[in-house]
Amino acid sequence: MRFSLLLALFLPVAAGAQSGQRGRNGPAGQGGFPAASAPATPQQIIAPEVPVLEGLPHAVKVGNTVYVGAMVPLDSAGRLVGVGDLAAQARQAVRNLAAVMRAARGAPGDVIQATIYIRDLTPDKVVIVRNAVLDGLDRATPPALSVIGVSALTEPGIEIMIDAIGQLRSEFPDRSRLGRER
Repeated sequence: MRFSLLLALFLPVAAGAQSGQRGRNGPAGQGGFPAASAPATPQQIIAPEVPVLEGLPHAVKVGNTVYVGAMVPLDSAGRLVGVGDLAAQARQAVRNLAAVMRAARGAPGDVIQATIYIRDLTPDKVVIVRNAVLDGLDRATPPALSVIGVSALTEPGIEIMIDAIGQLRSEFPDRSRLGRER
Protein backbone atom coordinates (compact mmCIF):
# COMPACT_ATOMS: atom_id res chain seq x y z
CA MET A 1 0.00 0.00 0.00
CA ARG A 2 2.77 2.45 0.94
CA PHE A 3 4.68 1.62 -2.25
CA SER A 4 1.69 2.30 -4.48
CA LEU A 5 1.03 5.62 -2.73
CA LEU A 6 4.63 6.72 -3.27
CA LEU A 7 4.49 5.56 -6.87
CA ALA A 8 1.30 7.54 -7.44
CA LEU A 9 2.98 10.66 -6.04
CA PHE A 10 6.18 10.38 -8.07
CA LEU A 11 4.85 9.16 -11.43
CA PRO A 12 3.45 12.55 -12.51
CA VAL A 13 6.78 14.22 -11.64
CA ALA A 14 8.75 11.63 -13.58
CA ALA A 15 6.40 11.86 -16.55
CA GLY A 16 6.78 15.66 -16.73
CA ALA A 17 10.56 15.32 -16.56
CA GLN A 18 10.63 12.74 -19.34
CA SER A 19 8.44 14.77 -21.68
CA GLY A 20 10.45 17.97 -21.19
CA GLN A 21 7.34 19.85 -20.08
CA ARG A 22 7.70 23.33 -18.74
CA GLY A 23 7.67 23.18 -14.96
CA ARG A 24 6.95 25.93 -12.49
CA ASN A 25 10.65 26.86 -12.47
CA GLY A 26 10.95 27.39 -16.22
CA PRO A 27 11.72 25.18 -19.17
CA ALA A 28 12.99 21.74 -18.34
CA GLY A 29 16.63 21.09 -19.00
CA GLN A 30 18.50 17.79 -19.07
CA GLY A 31 16.95 15.30 -16.66
CA GLY A 32 13.80 17.39 -16.24
CA PHE A 33 15.47 19.99 -14.06
CA PRO A 34 15.06 23.69 -14.89
CA ALA A 35 17.57 24.85 -17.48
CA ALA A 36 20.41 26.80 -15.89
CA SER A 37 21.74 30.01 -17.34
CA ALA A 38 25.37 30.25 -18.36
CA PRO A 39 27.71 31.12 -15.47
CA ALA A 40 28.91 34.69 -15.25
CA THR A 41 32.45 35.41 -16.40
CA PRO A 42 34.80 36.29 -13.53
CA GLN A 43 35.93 39.94 -13.61
CA GLN A 44 39.13 41.12 -11.93
CA ILE A 45 38.66 44.11 -9.62
CA ILE A 46 41.47 46.52 -8.81
CA ALA A 47 40.96 49.66 -6.71
CA PRO A 48 43.42 52.33 -7.87
CA GLU A 49 44.03 53.66 -4.34
CA VAL A 50 44.93 50.24 -2.87
CA PRO A 51 48.40 48.73 -3.49
CA VAL A 52 48.32 45.52 -5.49
CA LEU A 53 50.74 42.67 -6.05
CA GLU A 54 51.72 42.59 -9.69
CA GLY A 55 49.45 40.33 -11.71
CA LEU A 56 46.95 39.74 -8.89
CA PRO A 57 43.63 41.55 -8.52
CA HIS A 58 42.26 42.74 -5.19
CA ALA A 59 39.06 40.86 -5.86
CA VAL A 60 37.20 38.75 -8.37
CA LYS A 61 33.58 39.56 -9.17
CA VAL A 62 31.29 36.84 -10.47
CA GLY A 63 27.79 38.12 -11.18
CA ASN A 64 26.90 40.23 -8.14
CA THR A 65 29.27 38.39 -5.78
CA VAL A 66 32.67 39.90 -4.96
CA TYR A 67 35.46 37.77 -3.48
CA VAL A 68 38.07 40.01 -1.85
CA GLY A 69 41.44 38.66 -0.79
CA ALA A 70 44.21 39.79 1.54
CA MET A 71 43.39 43.37 2.49
CA VAL A 72 46.33 44.56 4.59
CA PRO A 73 47.06 47.95 6.22
CA LEU A 74 49.03 49.56 3.40
CA ASP A 75 48.31 53.10 2.21
CA SER A 76 48.09 54.14 -1.45
CA ALA A 77 51.88 54.50 -1.63
CA GLY A 78 52.37 50.96 -0.32
CA ARG A 79 53.58 52.06 3.14
CA LEU A 80 52.54 50.18 6.26
CA VAL A 81 50.08 52.22 8.33
CA GLY A 82 50.15 52.15 12.14
CA VAL A 83 53.30 50.22 12.96
CA GLY A 84 52.59 48.61 16.34
CA ASP A 85 49.03 50.03 16.42
CA LEU A 86 46.41 47.35 15.72
CA ALA A 87 43.51 49.84 15.74
CA ALA A 88 45.15 52.01 13.04
CA GLN A 89 46.03 48.93 11.00
CA ALA A 90 42.48 47.57 11.28
CA ARG A 91 41.00 50.90 10.15
CA GLN A 92 43.34 51.00 7.12
CA ALA A 93 42.64 47.38 6.14
CA VAL A 94 38.87 48.08 6.36
CA ARG A 95 39.34 51.30 4.32
CA ASN A 96 41.10 49.24 1.65
CA LEU A 97 38.28 46.69 1.72
CA ALA A 98 35.71 49.47 1.31
CA ALA A 99 37.67 50.91 -1.64
CA VAL A 100 37.71 47.52 -3.37
CA MET A 101 33.95 47.13 -2.83
CA ARG A 102 33.39 50.56 -4.41
CA ALA A 103 35.67 49.61 -7.33
CA ALA A 104 33.40 46.58 -7.84
CA ARG A 105 30.44 49.02 -8.13
CA GLY A 106 29.22 48.18 -4.66
CA ALA A 107 29.26 49.75 -1.25
CA PRO A 108 31.12 48.87 1.96
CA GLY A 109 27.79 47.70 3.41
CA ASP A 110 27.60 45.00 0.71
CA VAL A 111 30.22 42.92 2.57
CA ILE A 112 28.35 39.89 3.90
CA GLN A 113 31.21 37.82 5.29
CA ALA A 114 34.71 38.65 6.47
CA THR A 115 37.53 36.51 7.77
CA ILE A 116 40.08 38.44 9.78
CA TYR A 117 43.53 37.11 10.54
CA ILE A 118 45.21 38.69 13.58
CA ARG A 119 48.79 38.09 14.60
CA ASP A 120 49.06 36.81 18.18
CA LEU A 121 45.31 36.86 18.86
CA THR A 122 43.94 37.98 22.24
CA PRO A 123 40.37 38.85 23.29
CA ASP A 124 41.32 42.56 23.49
CA LYS A 125 42.50 42.48 19.88
CA VAL A 126 39.19 40.98 18.77
CA VAL A 127 37.31 43.92 20.33
CA ILE A 128 39.58 46.45 18.58
CA VAL A 129 39.13 44.81 15.19
CA ARG A 130 35.39 44.27 15.60
CA ASN A 131 34.95 48.00 16.27
CA ALA A 132 36.99 48.91 13.18
CA VAL A 133 34.86 46.58 11.04
CA LEU A 134 31.59 47.99 12.41
CA ASP A 135 32.77 51.59 11.99
CA GLY A 136 34.12 51.05 8.47
CA LEU A 137 31.39 48.92 6.92
CA ASP A 138 27.74 49.06 7.98
CA ARG A 139 26.64 48.83 11.62
CA ALA A 140 23.02 48.30 10.55
CA THR A 141 23.87 45.12 8.61
CA PRO A 142 27.24 43.86 9.85
CA PRO A 143 28.89 40.98 8.01
CA ALA A 144 29.25 37.48 9.38
CA LEU A 145 32.67 37.61 10.98
CA SER A 146 35.35 35.00 11.64
CA VAL A 147 38.50 35.91 13.54
CA ILE A 148 41.52 33.66 13.28
CA GLY A 149 44.76 33.97 15.22
CA VAL A 150 48.00 33.43 13.30
CA SER A 151 51.64 33.50 14.34
CA ALA A 152 52.78 35.63 11.38
CA LEU A 153 51.46 37.45 8.32
CA THR A 154 52.99 38.31 4.94
CA GLU A 155 55.33 41.12 6.06
CA PRO A 156 56.95 42.03 9.37
CA GLY A 157 54.87 44.59 11.25
CA ILE A 158 51.54 43.63 9.67
CA GLU A 159 49.14 42.74 12.47
CA ILE A 160 45.93 42.12 10.46
CA MET A 161 44.70 40.81 7.13
CA ILE A 162 41.09 40.61 5.88
CA ASP A 163 39.43 38.35 3.31
CA ALA A 164 35.79 39.08 2.49
CA ILE A 165 32.80 38.21 0.35
CA GLY A 166 30.39 40.87 -0.82
CA GLN A 167 26.97 40.50 -2.37
CA LEU A 168 26.12 43.57 -4.44
CA ARG A 169 22.50 44.61 -4.14
CA SER A 170 22.64 46.03 -7.66
CA GLU A 171 25.07 47.32 -10.23
CA PHE A 172 24.16 50.89 -9.24
CA PRO A 173 24.40 51.44 -5.45
CA ASP A 174 22.35 54.23 -3.98
CA ARG A 175 24.03 57.09 -2.12
CA SER A 176 22.77 55.98 1.29
CA ARG A 177 24.64 52.67 0.99
CA LEU A 178 27.83 54.38 -0.15
CA GLY A 179 27.90 56.21 3.18
CA ARG A 180 28.49 59.57 1.54
CA GLU A 181 26.86 61.97 -0.89
CA ARG A 182 28.22 62.11 -4.41
